[in-house]
Amino acid sequence: MKYYLFYFFLLCYILNAHAQVEIYVHQPDCSSKTPVEISNYPQFNPEHVDDQTIVFKMNSPTETIDFDFFIDTVGIMFERFWVTPETKRLDFYLSKCNAYRFYLENPDGINKEGRANQYYYRYLREKSTSRSEHIDQYTKYIVDYIKKHPTSGLSLNYLANVEMKKETKIELAEILEPNFGDSPSYQKIARTIKYKADPSIGQKIVDVPLVNLQQSNWSFNELEGQAFVLYFWMSGCGACSKVAPKVNVLNDKYAALGVPVVYYTLDENIALWKESSLSKNIKSPYNISEMEGWTGILPLSLGVRGTPYFVVFNKNHQIEQVVFGSEIFLVEEEIIKLIEE
Repeated sequence: MKYYLFYFFLLCYILNAHAQVEIYVHQPDCSSKTPVEISNYPQFNPEHVDDQTIVFKMNSPTETIDFDFFIDTVGIMFERFWVTPETKRLDFYLSKCNAYRFYLENPDGINKEGRANQYYYRYLREKSTSRSEHIDQYTKYIVDYIKKHPTSGLSLNYLANVEMKKETKIELAEILEPNFGDSPSYQKIARTIKYKADPSIGQKIVDVPLVNLQQSNWSFNELEGQAFVLYFWMSGCGACSKVAPKVNVLNDKYAALGVPVVYYTLDENIALWKESSLSKNIKSPYNISEMEGWTGILPLSLGVRGTPYFVVFNKNHQIEQVVFGSEIFLVEEEIIKLIEE
């Protein structure tokens, strides 16, 4: 009898030991993979499946529990999910290439200190009498944190995620450079905060490497001696969706008169780009991108910080006007001036 009990408990132990929950995280098929870190609680055992998928494995719980799941990127994505004793698999689908690229270089990047910082942010928000006071206090805290923790992956994320004066960001970037200088994540951040607008970009845009929607090479040489409107947009921009019909009308109206609209997407995902172009009814042959998101040469040189964003170039490819927002009539007024000249 005792042998039966022994084998019974042994079987229960084996089954319990192998009862696991698999948590799959899927990222889109991005045009390129910039390594950033994905972080997790120590209970998780991460494994790389392929370039678009990783899986975390944990033992099945004995009762229903909830987890806070941090994905440590340039910025932190926060998810909460529940696991029951019957749960076998969970799937998370990330939608943004530029924000949520991942690999498994640093699976323990978000530690207790990192989670404490999240709670401290909430504490300051509750304590502050105004939003500006809250932001000021938290920014001071983050600046101090980065200076004290120059080797922390969180410092790199905070540098990208927290708004502060450009001079302060440059100072902090120099502090982090010895430890993160070779990191693609750091290089992308540094490129953004150190880049200065190029007033002569009009003469240089022919050298910017571009692709059109069909992923073939494209060059502003095609518009040599021609005025045009460079329109920055992206799939996740609500204002871009509202203004899209007006932009299309603008293009239909003036392209034949020598001033076409060049649609420049800030998306880095070909599938999102194609889907959004279709939904916005973009039919222009000039539907282009550098596939570098906000850190491409053109958006950085032209100071693009939001969408919709319009830059009107004359026949000599000199900037005549910049419009940030949905004021299409301002763009049209400038086009009319160019046509009448």
